[in-house]
Amino acid sequence: MDFCSLIRIFAIVMAQKLHHIIISLASNFNQEANLEAARTALTQLLTEAHFTSAKWTKPFGVIEHGTLNIDHSLEATPFESKLSSLDQCSMFNVQCSMFNGQCSMYLNQLCQGTTAFGPNLLSEVLKETEKRQGRTHNEDGIVTLDLDLLQYDDQRFHHRDWERSYVKDLINEL
Repeated sequence: MDFCSLIRIFAIVMAQKLHHIIISLASNFNQEANLEAARTALTQLLTEAHFTSAKWTKPFGVIEHGTLNIDHSLEATPFESKLSSLDQCSMFNVQCSMFNGQCSMYLNQLCQGTTAFGPNLLSEVLKETEKRQGRTHNEDGIVTLDLDLLQYDDQRFHHRDWERSYVKDLINEL
């Protein structure tokens, strides 16, 4: 039995109430494989996990104080998603992380489910899941996996994310 399964069993046994949650998933490196691994982990961790379709978005970086801050709110049209990542960066004059000469697109998805965890414990488990997938928080721009708790029952987190068009679009699938 793996780590996530043990935590899920413990939480269900100890729980008196299940909480409704929404989690955002994102990756800009080995995107499809990393989101698949995240879906597997979340399915083991959550009760009744449901996933939206995945949506590609363009990265957008702003250099502030010598640091590249990635904002992946710009979205790719179906035509643009067929272009190479490097072509997209050139075509749209997008500042972004470069990996082996390529600008990386983000693949985004939402997950809705229930959990017995409190919001702090759930966030810790999500960060541990990111680490197990190779996430580091150095400044190379590689985001193997980003899992953010967007909503816990009626409480919303990551308020800027709720304004992003991909969240607005995908939330309708839940």
